[in-house]
Amino acid sequence: MTGSDEWAERWTPLPAPFSKYEVFSDGTGPDQRPVRRIGAAALSTTVNNHGGYLVVKPYDDGGKRQTKTVHSLVLLGFAGPCPPGMESRHLDDDPLNNRWRPGTEQEARSAGGNLVYGTKRQQHADKVANGNPPVVPKSFPCVNHVRCGGMVANQGSRCLPCAAEVGRRAAVMLGAGMNLGTVTRRLGYKSQRWVHGLARDHGGYTRTLAEAQAQREPWLRRVTSAARHCARLGRPM
Repeated sequence: MTGSDEWAERWTPLPAPFSKYEVFSDGTGPDQRPVRRIGAAALSTTVNNHGGYLVVKPYDDGGKRQTKTVHSLVLLGFAGPCPPGMESRHLDDDPLNNRWRPGTEQEARSAGGNLVYGTKRQQHADKVANGNPPVVPKSFPCVNHVRCGGMVANQGSRCLPCAAEVGRRAAVMLGAGMNLGTVTRRLGYKSQRWVHGLARDHGGYTRTLAEAQAQREPWLRRVTSAARHCARLGRPM
């Protein structure tokens, strides 16, 4: 058995805060399941709307469910925590290629590995080398810049922390039975699919897009909401 074969068949336990789980060193494609609770079945994965990365939802050691990218957990298990100032890299820019191999970047590449830690500059160089257009710099203030101080690449958009906050708010409203169209309008977005993705990725919402679009709040809650709306407008119901 070659060294590459050995790593292709290896599971390793994760450190805190996910010490009840382990990860697999080899995974490609949308159906891979390289994260499992120790002694149990592998976790199902979904593809998120932010780069097409695979995500899973493990429980941390405190019992709270988290949404984590598969590649970040694979690196955490095999390479340790991400060093300060660095980030996860997919060497071939394929977000569904989550193979890890030991050694230097060149050694990992030669052995078929695709995940390493690196700087933002290296991440940008990967994209250019793989034929992608250069990354647009974040030169515009987030729509909530006064509050968050974030910068974005596209004028009039939200930075990632603010988008995550929107996702958590959307998940709460959707979880209460509010229709996705109503939630999308209230949060100032136009795309229902985008808001649904934020709610899933950052708020733990689990129902499908079609279910979210079809659901309606309970009758009593709709009446209460209408009464509050009329009260704000100073009108009788």
